[in-house]
Amino acid sequence: MAQVLRVDDICRLIDALMIKGYPNIDAVARMLRLSTRTFQRLLHEQGLNYTELVDRCRCRAACEALSHTQTPLWAIAA
Repeated sequence: MAQVLRVDDICRLIDALMIKGYPNIDAVARMLRLSTRTFQRLLHEQGLNYTELVDRCRCRAACEALSHTQTPLWAIAA
């Protein structure tokens, strides 16, 4: 049975790791109990690569912050 990655679940993981800086692909794959190569392959099967996924997660987090908090724009951009 092929493994399917849920982008929302991975974004939550990336969001949690992002507080320490750019989340390393090896760390994310390890937390998903996958090899880095398998993680990359599964992303590719969904038409994504890791950099695009991180950008998507960052954009989603920024949009949510803009619509649900009073945090200044400069703080969200940082």
